[in-house]
Order: sequence, then structure tokens, then C-alpha cells
Amino acid sequence: MSERKIISQIAASNADFHPIIRESKLSIDDKLHLQDALVNIFNNDFRAMINDMLEHAIEREEYETAVVIRDELFKVDKNG
Repeated sequence: MSERKIISQIAASNADFHPIIRESKLSIDDKLHLQDALVNIFNNDFRAMINDMLEHAIEREEYETAVVIRDELFKVDKNG
């Protein structure tokens, strides 16, 4: 196992993930990156982070990605 993989696993085991990030099927590295952005860029405002991701996908004309993000935003709105 690579050193990077070991460090990622240790960091993930110590991370306090947002519940949606924790339950996602993303890699540990992606979860850590999203959690870091959530905390340090979006001040723990998950909805703001998802909105930003949606706007970015639309600007890049990645409409299939935008639909997936939109659906996650609906889940956030539905579940609080």
C-alpha cells in the first residue's frame, strides 16, 4: 500500500465528514477534498457548496453532471 493511500486512510478515519459526504460512494481522497472545501471555503454550508458545484457544471455545459448535482440539492432541501 502506498504512503499516500495510508495517509488518506488515516486522515479519513479522523475526519468528521458531513453525513452526505460520509455516505457517498466517493473515494477517500475525494471525500477529504470535499470536506475540506465545505469547511474552509463554504463555512460548513453544504447547500452553498452544492449550488456552487451546480453553477460550475452548467457554465462548463456538463449538463449530465448538473442533473446529478441538482438531484443531490433536492435531497438536501428535502432532508434539511
